[in-house]
Amino acid sequence: WVLKGHASFVYCCDVSNDETRALSGSSDKTLCVWDLSSGTLEFQLKGHAARVNDCVFFENDTKALSASADETLRVWNLSTKQTELILEGHKNCVYYCCVFDKDKK
Repeated sequence: WVLKGHASFVYCCDVSNDETRALSGSSDKTLCVWDLSSGTLEFQLKGHAARVNDCVFFENDTKALSASADETLRVWNLSTKQTELILEGHKNCVYYCCVFDKDKK
């Protein structure tokens, strides 16, 4: 599939544990959640003030974590499609994020 939905460069991508969804982050400040069986955009997550550099699914693919040039990390609830937590404190761009999730293969 060619997944079209971001307005600018894509910087990161992750695939869900069950391989049915993909999560991508872009310099358009958004994350997109994709249905990999059809190649369609399920929804967009908006909230970062600058590009999204990294993203990852966790908690059995019910949440996502993103790292941004806006100096924050965000925890997203994928059911509500809302930011659940904003982690602030970095003094510069956050380039990477990871989650040590016992359910992640």
